[in-house]
Amino acid sequence: MRRAGASIAAVIQPIVFSWIVTVLLAIFCFTISASSPALGELQWQDAARMGTSIWLLIFGGPLEQDGTTIGVMPLLATALVMWALYRSMRKRQIATWFDIGAGALTAFAVTSLIGLIALPGSVQLLGGLGAAVMVVACGLLLVQRPEWLENSWVLAKPLLLALTLLALIMFTVGLVTGWDRVREIQDYYLLGVFSTVIFALAQLFFLPNVLIWALAYISGVGFSVGAGTHFSPFGIASAPLPALPILGALPEPQVTMPWIIAVPIVIGIGIGLWRSVPSLKEVAIRGLPAFGFILFAAALAGALASGGIGPGRMSEVGLAPPLFGIAIAGEAGGGLLIGLSAPHLIEKVRQRRHRDDTLPE
Repeated sequence: MRRAGASIAAVIQPIVFSWIVTVLLAIFCFTISASSPALGELQWQDAARMGTSIWLLIFGGPLEQDGTTIGVMPLLATALVMWALYRSMRKRQIATWFDIGAGALTAFAVTSLIGLIALPGSVQLLGGLGAAVMVVACGLLLVQRPEWLENSWVLAKPLLLALTLLALIMFTVGLVTGWDRVREIQDYYLLGVFSTVIFALAQLFFLPNVLIWALAYISGVGFSVGAGTHFSPFGIASAPLPALPILGALPEPQVTMPWIIAVPIVIGIGIGLWRSVPSLKEVAIRGLPAFGFILFAAALAGALASGGIGPGRMSEVGLAPPLFGIAIAGEAGGGLLIGLSAPHLIEKVRQRRHRDDTLPE
């Protein structure tokens, strides 16, 4: 019973604290702009309910209003909450499936109950389910794992980190080359210094989403920002886009670079050569589960980075998660398997040639 209490406390604190911070930020933003005619007769209670709706979105609970679904998660905020959950669970030594199950049920109940305060149309149960899944994911990092799983993660982890760095480089290049467009969109709003900072921070919470889109571009799968658009290295179909400065980093319609899909393959081969294994049998035992890790992680990332951000065309934003997972696994994961296997295959060929050379004629 004491362990269950520790699990409940470990989960409640980060979840409730994240809600309080989000609501306070929403009320603060409302307070400094309360004189704006656009706000009409809105009161601070309405700002608190909006903050709760945004908080539910962190856990994957979309907001549905007038036939419009806002479902793209601010993944940086999601990552921060998950990090807080992990630290809290680790501090209280939550390391058994009973503890994790108790924590997941608590996360579902607490998030769903707080979600009742949100605006009508917020999907509380999905937010609660997302919070429970986050607790289970943190638990997977804390429980004792089989040796084969640990060995496979040793291979998958540096590759996933390298792909993240590649996406960050791609986004940085887009931001630098498209800086004039970013500034032009930003200047359109005629914001003061403080409002500009708030606007920039709001976009920052979606930075992981943009990085996943960048990786989808590199993989060749591409992504969309509204129906009728598609950004990929093989060609771009564009249409009117939301006036968000961060979208100024998108490539120009005439830009094509099909060669870029080779970069994840090269990275995979390089990491495979670096993380050598003793035999071809070990390539199968460790490499294939690592391939599965990469496939699952990419598909999950694609799903989390997709959704609607508005009515009509803006209900289709993001990418195709299964296709993205297959592409990244095939390119980077396939390259990893090639890098792991190549030294052993080369050695076998060398030994066979040596035997053939020593045979009597």
